[in-house]
Amino acid sequence: DLDRLILEEKAKGTVSLNLSQRDLALLPPEIGDLIDLERQIPLGLSNNLLTTLPPEMPKLSHLRYLNLRSNGFREFP
Repeated sequence: DLDRLILEEKAKGTVSLNLSQRDLALLPPEIGDLIDLERQIPLGLSNNLLTTLPPEMPKLSHLRYLNLRSNGFREFP
């Protein structure tokens, strides 16, 4: 379950989060829960089915690297 994975990584104070190759069409709003992390993190979302990003994404001020390669974006959101 993706929501649980995000919450677990947040609890661990993760240094990276790789959600690549999971056939994700949408990211849950819980992705915004990573806003409280005190470290900069890379976020891997490559090779999924994403066409949009949730409104919570701009709130991730500690996001250092975002990999969106090989998704279904027609234009960058």
